[in-house]
Amino acid sequence: MHQPVPLVLFPLFFLWQIPHFWLAAERSSPDYESAGIPVPWRIFGSIRYGRILALWVGAFCVMLLAMPALGFVRSNVAQWVFVGSATALLAGLCFQTLRRFLFHNLNLSMATACFVLVAERLYRG
Repeated sequence: MHQPVPLVLFPLFFLWQIPHFWLAAERSSPDYESAGIPVPWRIFGSIRYGRILALWVGAFCVMLLAMPALGFVRSNVAQWVFVGSATALLAGLCFQTLRRFLFHNLNLSMATACFVLVAERLYRG
């Protein structure tokens, strides 16, 4: 095979599918549950579901970062889109993990303030 693009796109789309549909089901959970369709958080339990979802999103982010690093994305703009998307997803994953497991009443403004304080401290040394 001369073109590795399909071999690279397949894992990217594969890793995207599970979190995409699980999060869509989470948004429409009353409809799914009233129809009797099994939902992952009922099958696995809330904590295990969160861990599995975090693993899938993390793997997707690694794949997003690997695309430009391995030279499959050559455009500078596209590289920034891939890296920015992965960074945003990882930041969201960290925020959700902190909110779910450590700080149950953490909101976005508190998380942003903490991030800015830590980033400023790291920048200044």
